[in-house]
Amino acid sequence: MSDPEWLLNPETIRFQAKKIFVAMEFGETNFFLDDERWNETVDIVWKEMNRNYPSLDIPFHSRLRHFDIGHNRLYQIEDQSLENLIDLCCVSVLIDAGAGDRWRYRYKDEKESFGKSEGLALASLEMFEKGFFGQPFEVSADTLVNLELKDFKTALQISDDNPIDGLEGRFNLLKNFGKAIKNNEFFKGDRPSSFLQSLDSKSIEAKEFLNQIIMALKTIWPQGDPYKGDSLGDVWYYPPFGERDNIEAYIPFHKLPQWLTYSLLEIFMKFDYEVEGICKMTGLAEYRNGGLFIDSGLLLPNSIEVFEKKWSANSPLIIEWRAITLVLLDKLHKEIVERLKLTPELFPLVKTLEGGTWKAGRRLAQEKRNGLPPLDIIRDGTVF
Repeated sequence: MSDPEWLLNPETIRFQAKKIFVAMEFGETNFFLDDERWNETVDIVWKEMNRNYPSLDIPFHSRLRHFDIGHNRLYQIEDQSLENLIDLCCVSVLIDAGAGDRWRYRYKDEKESFGKSEGLALASLEMFEKGFFGQPFEVSADTLVNLELKDFKTALQISDDNPIDGLEGRFNLLKNFGKAIKNNEFFKGDRPSSFLQSLDSKSIEAKEFLNQIIMALKTIWPQGDPYKGDSLGDVWYYPPFGERDNIEAYIPFHKLPQWLTYSLLEIFMKFDYEVEGICKMTGLAEYRNGGLFIDSGLLLPNSIEVFEKKWSANSPLIIEWRAITLVLLDKLHKEIVERLKLTPELFPLVKTLEGGTWKAGRRLAQEKRNGLPPLDIIRDGTVF
């Protein structure tokens, strides 16, 4: 197997993650499981789901959730056209990697300010409304390509007293996204939403759509390990599985493309598109979900020195953490579905992410470390 497109296939994400999980079970990684904490971890998520959504009528884990912090702003967004919502969703997801624990954003004249994903959502919303990305309520590829860092910094309300992690990473992602819109045949115009012209009908197969998104955006990511010179995005070389010319030694995650896809699919459904196969997509390999398993005591590193170091996204330990997280999310979701007496088709993984794992991971992190992840990750605004 040598075709790099194999690493852009959603099915490969699970396949490669399971290989690392099996290696962990044989004691060949930096982690091990305390199986006695499994039921407790499932209970943490179950209680979180019931706390957040007592009726268990849980929406998707989607970017749309983050616009409602403080009070309901979703109605403002839903007044927009399908094209406008897609434009907003794309730029909002691309600036949504971890902001650090100090940055805050105040939306318009509201009294309260917000950090993390919600603050970034509100920042993107206000920029969208004011025409920062093009005309008001639209995004233009030409505008993205010509953005100035100083203007982006001002729009995010960044100062010496209000710093953000990964400013330049987010900025470059937006500029690279603009170039991708202009140069990739998936897009048929100057706006992100121009890809609608690439869709054959109002029936969408989730896995195929995700693959289209991954392929269209594979060149925009500054991080990731190229395979034989081909930039593939959130794909990482893992030395224990072979040499660099061995494609099976590369581990794909495609976290932001999946986060974007989940969000876009929810928008499509609001506009009466038929979406099939969403249960075939994977969880999100990021530090909220991964942090849940460490903070619950289920997933443990072989050495406590792990907590004393700073880790880059390409380190084998972080690759292992992310891969093991994906497998544990699948196993946990299976238990949640059984408790609900439903099927994965009726209650896909994206609802367990929203109702429980992401929020539980955030809550435990807040209780233990003021919201920071359990492992000290170098965050450049493009992966974490």
